[in-house]
Amino acid sequence: MIDYLESRRLRGIRQASGEDFGTPAEDCGVLIRRRANNRSNEPLRVHIWPMTERVCADPLWPIHDHVWDMKSFIACGELKNHVYETIPVPNGDHQFYRAHYYDGGRSSLVAEGNCVKMRRVSEQRYVAGNTYRVRRGTLHSTAVSPRQLTATVVLATQPEGLPRVVGDASFPRRVDFSRSACTDSEVRRLLGAVIDRM
Repeated sequence: MIDYLESRRLRGIRQASGEDFGTPAEDCGVLIRRRANNRSNEPLRVHIWPMTERVCADPLWPIHDHVWDMKSFIACGELKNHVYETIPVPNGDHQFYRAHYYDGGRSSLVAEGNCVKMRRVSEQRYVAGNTYRVRRGTLHSTAVSPRQLTATVVLATQPEGLPRVVGDASFPRRVDFSRSACTDSEVRRLLGAVIDRM
């Protein structure tokens, strides 16, 4: 799988076109989705954190899990992947929210009502050329310097269930978000900037 990502990273980015679509991601990046032409038909994504014009969710709660296994190849730039564990507590500062996605770029986080305390268990830095994995259900966050253009090519298995986000326990039970899709020209400009850095 790592060989697949390494051999296809530039081809995957170059083949992105107006048929692909980009949306601002919750972590201040832009997620460009497409379908991979491989036997397992897994979704292939390009995740880009531009140097400028980052649009972050409000509130910004970066700790989350995924409903798929993920392999990520750093095409350019660098990032830090933090992994966490939770400890249930009766009156903690954080709680789990379940993410729900709707048509038209709308989404919501709905509190599950179970308070937790967070503990970081690992931090790993990755640079261009590195590959890393995040298993389904692993709580993690990604940190990218605002002074660095960073892009990853992400290969994910089929999703199962709804992802979780760790948020502030003092917030309302439901938090709604709305994101507009990037224009074709924005997608092309972002992909061009990544290719120029490779």
